[in-house]
Order: sequence, then C-alpha cells, then structure tokens
Amino acid sequence: MPTPTPASPVEGRTAPLLEPCETHASYTITIQQPGDSSPLPPATANEHQVGGDHYQGRAMQPWDIIEAWGLDFFEGSVLGYLLRRKPGVKRVDDLRKARHYLDKCIERELKRDQASY
Repeated sequence: MPTPTPASPVEGRTAPLLEPCETHASYTITIQQPGDSSPLPPATANEHQVGGDHYQGRAMQPWDIIEAWGLDFFEGSVLGYLLRRKPGVKRVDDLRKARHYLDKCIERELKRDQASY
C-alpha cells in the first residue's frame, strides 16, 4: 500500500494527508478551509439532524416515507408533524399543525374534484 503524501492546494483550499479507507485499498481526501477546525458533515443527510434529534434513532426518517410514497409538500408536512416528538413542544400543538396541513390537502382535493366535473 502506498505511503500517504500531502495533497496540493485545491482552489485555494488545503487538504490534509490522505488516509486509507477502512474497507477499501483506496484513499479519501478531506478538504477544509485553512484554520477550519469544525467537524466534517456526515456522509448522508440521514446521519444528522439540524435543530434537534426528534427524528433520530427511528427506523425511517419522515422524508424517506415522503419520498417513497411520492407525497407532495402538504401531505409530507402532515406526516412530519404526526411523526415528530420534539422535546418542549406539546403533542397537541404538532397535531394541530398536522390538521392544518391536512385541511389544506382536503381543500385542494375538493377544488380538483369540482374542476373535473
């Protein structure tokens, strides 16, 4: 296996030494701004959550279900509020938000039904 070597600057950014990947005989490159010591983002959006951890530890994230079922924004919002268990937020408040979005879904369906007759 080759010895890791320093990478050259890329578009004004610097890269640390190349590190071997645990599962492959290849190397990964991590590029950060000089002086940036912030942690690198996870590999996928499902591996972290912005604004709390109320969806973490679940078998599926709401957006996985939304995407799998092809739900639109309003339907997805209903689902998101139904599945949310955010500390400090009263459950009834999330249910009211879900109902509000559901009311909008119903209005849209009724409007479509009226337009098709």
